[in-house]
Amino acid sequence: MQDFDGFYIGYSIQQIGKEFDLLKFTKQGILNIELKTELPPDGREEKILKQMRTNHYYLNAVSSNIIILTYVEHDGMYRYNPKNDCLCTIDPSLIAGSMKEATEDPSIVPDQIFLPANYLISPYNDTEKFLQDKYFLTTAQNAIKKEILDGYAAHTYAFYTLKASTGTGKTLLLYDIAKELIQKKQSILLFHTQALNDGQKELIHTYHWNIRSILDTSFYELFTNVAFLLIDEAQLLSLQQFSALLTEAYQKNVPVLFAYDAKPEEYFSASFDIATYIHSQYPSASLYQNKLTNKIRTNKEMAGFINAILRLSNPSAGPYPNIEVKEYQKDIDLMFYQKEQYTVLDLSAITLQQLTGQEYEKAVLIIDQDFYYIDQQLHSHTHKEELLYEIITRVISKLTILVKEDPELYEIFLHIQQSY
Repeated sequence: MQDFDGFYIGYSIQQIGKEFDLLKFTKQGILNIELKTELPPDGREEKILKQMRTNHYYLNAVSSNIIILTYVEHDGMYRYNPKNDCLCTIDPSLIAGSMKEATEDPSIVPDQIFLPANYLISPYNDTEKFLQDKYFLTTAQNAIKKEILDGYAAHTYAFYTLKASTGTGKTLLLYDIAKELIQKKQSILLFHTQALNDGQKELIHTYHWNIRSILDTSFYELFTNVAFLLIDEAQLLSLQQFSALLTEAYQKNVPVLFAYDAKPEEYFSASFDIATYIHSQYPSASLYQNKLTNKIRTNKEMAGFINAILRLSNPSAGPYPNIEVKEYQKDIDLMFYQKEQYTVLDLSAITLQQLTGQEYEKAVLIIDQDFYYIDQQLHSHTHKEELLYEIITRVISKLTILVKEDPELYEIFLHIQQSY
């Protein structure tokens, strides 16, 4: 029975939810075995291959030496060949040999090597990967995608809402749905409630996607020769704008998907709920409502740190080995970070709208005297608490905070960072 030692049973990657039946980390690599009850012959191998392909995608991020096997009851054992993206049947005795040779590496802690950031892409920052389908949606994202596409196929007209917290993969899901509709030759339009970024401009000019910004498009233009309208960050619309857009869509029988941020953080006030408003205005219209609640993108270390500094009474979730706090002294300090490929973000010179869909592998954040504490709660003279939250939770791996001309704020941030 010692051949079964060291296997993780039903291991699930944190924040993503990808699960493996049996997983063993060895000195040679990774051994993955999936167990299935009897499958009908029709489509059996394609179903097995699809899971193997997905498993390899996730495991390949942490090791290049991977053995992926699937046992099917009353059928046999299959092995995945990633080079040719195919599977083959294999003698069970060879599996027994693989298990005997797989010496456990107890130094590996799965939760420390499976980082959500390794699997997340942005259609803006990773446009090539996005267009080449080099990503997978989570189970929740796939379920929502299926409901929306099935609803679109079944109805000539309906409203769809996607209510999602920051960091749940809302924009990726929206663009994935758009991509599939484009591949099916559907006339779709992606509408954004702020200025377009470089990734969106590349999709427009290089790949001929139909993407518009509220800054240069009237609502009446949105419904010309459009079979499906997809709106991102719909919460940024005013009630008057939303009402006008809704009326135009209803009169022209154009289905619309509204993707919007639920703003669940208790620190910020939420805008009116879009799904509730649609139903109150058009109770007879078909309305598909969906939610994304599990944060994928957010680095737990970054999330823990921002929560600790927003309210000093919040329990600290350190340690914070990838966060440093320093006093800003002179511009020459920034040259070092720019040379090390850090993105420099000055809170006094950036807006919330500019952050939409953005992520930062490494970032330097400049904070000045705009921030202060009252009753252990962080405030901003210019109401930038939410902006601070959004920036820090969009950092993937490393963050440096440079506190400018505010010794008291610097001491508080430094104390939190060094509290472990």
